[in-house]
Amino acid sequence: MGESCTVPSMGTPFRPATDHAPTPDEHDVCQGLRGARAEEDSDRREAAIAKRLDRIVRVLERLERNDGVTLETIALFIRFWLTSTPALPEQSSPAARAKGAERYDRFVEALGRRLSSGSTVLKEVSIESPEVGNAAQVKGQADSQRG
Repeated sequence: MGESCTVPSMGTPFRPATDHAPTPDEHDVCQGLRGARAEEDSDRREAAIAKRLDRIVRVLERLERNDGVTLETIALFIRFWLTSTPALPEQSSPAARAKGAERYDRFVEALGRRLSSGSTVLKEVSIESPEVGNAAQVKGQADSQRG
């Protein structure tokens, strides 16, 4: 029986007209069809890889943005805390350290509860969220009504 090939775009088999071994021309047609199919498969694979890479890039960009928000939040808090908290006198240092250790332990417990609940500041304050702009407008309106 003769060799057959499938036309890539139609899925239709190409069979030589006779049952004899394929002629060189028929063989070339089959090889050409196989090559076209391989190119289509390669294009499909490349498109799938490009789509996955685009998705990975978007995830990495979101992670980078979240890291930036986190770092800015921590830096702002630290700057505020350092400028608004007066230094302690030396005689109250041991009591202050004990109180600080107690507060730190409570902070770690609260952080653990918050993380286990799935609630995050990034979910509450989203850069892309229109509610952030609305919250700022509402606060501005409230401030202007008081003043």
